[in-house]
Amino acid sequence: AGSPLVGKALEEVRLRATSGASIVAVERAGNLLQPTPKTEFRAGDVLLVDLFDPGADVDALVRQHGLELMPLSGAYFTDRSQEIGM
Repeated sequence: AGSPLVGKALEEVRLRATSGASIVAVERAGNLLQPTPKTEFRAGDVLLVDLFDPGADVDALVRQHGLELMPLSGAYFTDRSQEIGM
């Protein structure tokens, strides 16, 4: 809820250009959404992020945007990766 991303659209935050991260999906209220540039972040969203830049610093990304890291493993990872075509 305290993230500066809340209330901003994906195109406003420019994560790809500033941190080497690409949002591949947003889980909201149990539904998986394919984000568009106009997708507005809400408190409670789960962001599935691809760090395409080998030098990307996930810890810095988490701190800068007030995010909480979640382990992406087991059944959760399998279910989500199939849904988004990973």
